[in-house]
Amino acid sequence: MSEPTTAFCVARYTLRLEVAGVRGAPAWHLSAVVVGPSPEKVTPRWLLFCVPGGSYRATYWDFRVPGKFGYSFAEHLAGHGAVVVAVDNLGTGASSRPAPPVQVTIDLMASANADALDAVRSRLKKGGLIPELGPADLPVVGVGHSLGGLAV
Repeated sequence: MSEPTTAFCVARYTLRLEVAGVRGAPAWHLSAVVVGPSPEKVTPRWLLFCVPGGSYRATYWDFRVPGKFGYSFAEHLAGHGAVVVAVDNLGTGASSRPAPPVQVTIDLMASANADALDAVRSRLKKGGLIPELGPADLPVVGVGHSLGGLAV
């Protein structure tokens, strides 16, 4: 986990989440960004698990423009109490790239995302997702764009 970046009421971390692969394959992981409220300013109310479409990355949900705080979907919603976890799908961004690429079916992508969400919820409940937040048990909302909507 990286050190947080704090602006206004947001803490930002990057994660590497281990996910199950296919039998006999090496271990896989999903890369994710966590953007959440600084709890001393905004009470966390829910966890959004965001999956981008097609070849997009987690930055689809956390696109930052210098000097424009809140332009990012993740920052905006963190400012309103959401803990946002945005993933790079299997085979994209900094996530594992199974070979051959045809192995990555929608079912496999959805399964990897489910494993990642389980890991996120476990860290959140133990207080290890956003250290400033401590342990929390928040309701989860899956958010997907295009192919990510199908995977959610």
